[in-house]
Amino acid sequence: MTARSVVKRFQPGMPALTSILLLVGALAGLYVADTQIQVFGFGNQWPDARTVPMAVLGLLAVAAALRLVLNLNSAEMPVGPARSQVRVAIVVLSSAAALWSMTYFGFLPGAVFVAFVSTLALGERRPVFVIGLPLVVAFAVYYGGRYGLNVPLP
Repeated sequence: MTARSVVKRFQPGMPALTSILLLVGALAGLYVADTQIQVFGFGNQWPDARTVPMAVLGLLAVAAALRLVLNLNSAEMPVGPARSQVRVAIVVLSSAAALWSMTYFGFLPGAVFVAFVSTLALGERRPVFVIGLPLVVAFAVYYGGRYGLNVPLP
């Protein structure tokens, strides 16, 4: 098997690139979660404020890695036209802007903003899903984190 045949066999498309980005993001999140989520020492209490984020990031990393390994030799659709890449860039930039602005405006406005932009950028046009679902999810995460898990959100 030559190097050319290996390169020809593995031509990643959108699913593989998405899985790679999710894997890298989850591993980076696991790496920084210890320094970003403050837990005050009250003995050996478990679960604490890091438990749910670490579990979710760990499961995301395992799922992304499994997806990459199991579909290594499968044919994938190509990366696609510039229009779809622009949509992805809009979602990424809105997420970065929301994360940056959370220290100034708080978690809830940032989460609602990124949810609105994401649903519109990904092609959803039904008002229930563009307005209603982002509000419900953002409020559920906010109140669940703030009052259910006692996580100090910005």
